[in-house]
Amino acid sequence: MKNISFSNFFIAAIFIFSGGWLLFWSLGLVHIDFGTLFGGGIAAIIFIYGLWSIFGPLMRRRNPQWFLGLLSSAYGGLLLADDFGLLHFQWTDIWKLWPIVLIYIGIEMIGPFRVRRKADKEKLSEKKAHDQWAHKGASVFNIVRESSFTEPNWSVEPMTLRSFVGDLEFDFTKAFIPDRETDIYLSGFVGDIDVIIPEDVAFMIRGEANIVDLTIGDYEQNGVGRRELFFKTPDFDAATRRIVLDISYKILDLNVDRV
Repeated sequence: MKNISFSNFFIAAIFIFSGGWLLFWSLGLVHIDFGTLFGGGIAAIIFIYGLWSIFGPLMRRRNPQWFLGLLSSAYGGLLLADDFGLLHFQWTDIWKLWPIVLIYIGIEMIGPFRVRRKADKEKLSEKKAHDQWAHKGASVFNIVRESSFTEPNWSVEPMTLRSFVGDLEFDFTKAFIPDRETDIYLSGFVGDIDVIIPEDVAFMIRGEANIVDLTIGDYEQNGVGRRELFFKTPDFDAATRRIVLDISYKILDLNVDRV
């Protein structure tokens, strides 16, 4: 199957959702006002993120985030169904989704869905770069940004990347990393970030996200609700050559592999 980036998936889903909503409106099946449109938009984002948490990793040979994916897709989908008048489900009814815990346990017991992290590294290493920034202090904003920093000997410099939807890949094993602290600021609404970094390079990750799926080797952090993000390698404080990723997103999928 052809690789589908999160940004492409997100934008495609927004078009499909908007088209479906307007189709129902033109047929007189739903009434559109600002409150309904805003609530439906938030529900659609939750629903889309849930689907991506399951199918995105599968398409990239990763271990899906089953619990977060099932909960988000079910919650967002039921809220959308309520907006379309198909059933009654309110924002406060999330507690009714407790059987998802049993479904999640059953899926985890099956086991074959899990994919070794080695496959992740191979997949990421094979991806070709299509966009690169190597300007000192580069600061960029885009509605949708899809960037790969994977060119041989690309220069690691301070940068700030802001976007509503960001699909970013950093391969520091191919980079020239200067002997100093380099700060990289990443922010937006939705972020899908893949990082490959050498074992001998110290780094720190700090920031926040409302919905997060964070994997750094064997370390994992995921959940819903405002989350403070913080991780640093044991040798960070003593190292002179080190990287700081300062991250702020509402929805974040961050994977870091050390090789």
